Amino acid sequence: PPPPPPFNRYIIYTERAKTWHEALASCIQQGGTLATIPTALRNSELRAWAVVAGSSPIIWIGATDIEEEGVWRWVDTNALITWSNWRQSDKPVNQREHCAYMEVMNGEWEDYNCRKKLPYACEARPPPAPHSAALTQLSPSPRLPPP
Repeated sequence: PPPPPPFNRYIIYTERAKTWHEALASCIQQGGTLATIPTALRNSELRAWAVVAGSSPIIWIGATDIEEEGVWRWVDTNALITWSNWRQSDKPVNQREHCAYMEVMNGEWEDYNCRKKLPYACEARPPPAPHSAALTQLSPSPRLPPP
């Protein structure tokens, strides 16, 4: 059976390392995206799941500054990264490194050359909200007794 939430949000791929772009394409092909980490809680969740999965020491995540150096965005929405966990010694401004990985040991991020091959973390997209007709079928309104 799948692990309990929140960990079933992520799938860690350790068998075949891929470049950041190959990893992104693989995640998209499976209906997801590279893992996004908007909060400290989500960072802890992904880190814990990577440990459980027996991940390698580093995994690609869905952060990039490929469009504008030093302006980091999430690949799924193109939203600016407002919460981050960059390694203290790493200034994520390197003109040859536009993709981010997470260090599994401590959950810190570092920018890296996108062409390097690493294991990666895909994130499942949440299922679409049920259509209102489906809601009616799933939970019919109670019948009132006749007057």
